[in-house]
Amino acid sequence: MKIDCLHRFQHLQPDPQLPEKFTFPFYYSPHELAIQAAHEIQEDYLKKNPWNHNFGLDADMDGMVIGKMFGVLVVKDASGEPGYLAAFSGKLADANHHEGFVPPVFDLLDDLGFFKAEEQEVNALTLKLEELERSNELKKLERAVEEEKLRSEMEIDALKALIKSEKSKRDEKRLHAQLNLTPDEQNELEYALKKESIEFSYQLKKLKASAQENIDDLETKLNQLQEEINDLKE
Repeated sequence: MKIDCLHRFQHLQPDPQLPEKFTFPFYYSPHELAIQAAHEIQEDYLKKNPWNHNFGLDADMDGMVIGKMFGVLVVKDASGEPGYLAAFSGKLADANHHEGFVPPVFDLLDDLGFFKAEEQEVNALTLKLEELERSNELKKLERAVEEEKLRSEMEIDALKALIKSEKSKRDEKRLHAQLNLTPDEQNELEYALKKESIEFSYQLKKLKASAQENIDDLETKLNQLQEEINDLKE
């Protein structure tokens, strides 16, 4: 750790009594040395405000008011002498590094640092993801699937209606044959009618298979594109 991050107390009582362990950080009475360290930071830095940062304490100061959280940590050096560290949250005056304050674990503002490099990669993925989600190909495939399903449904319904109509005609022919044709003629007619019925059934089966094949082909292409989008999201 840089030595300029370690502060010495300006006024320290001989052999100060330090706590043996940390207290609960969210509900406790701070130690007198922590209070003294906070006051010294306020006097040495915040009141002088060398960064020209508008904390909202001076009504006449220009710039956007941006509050800032500061913290102090009482420590001992290698020789056992007490001192304290100081830090601030986020960035201060558009910078993360200031004399007298512990630097961040990683610098959000460093163009060559971890955060900026990862941010660029994430931004590139986000841009590609947005392009795919807004792409004409995705919309075109989604529309094509719906249109193919609708077209297939209409064709199948139309063929079913025709099959039903033709069945009624065959029933009428059978009734007419029973009244007017000989047994041999009836058998011949029945054979022809059954053949016609089988042919219609085959047409319906073939139409359904063809329609499903077309839908599956479009959905496969759509799923591939959606998988690419999901992979980018993941």
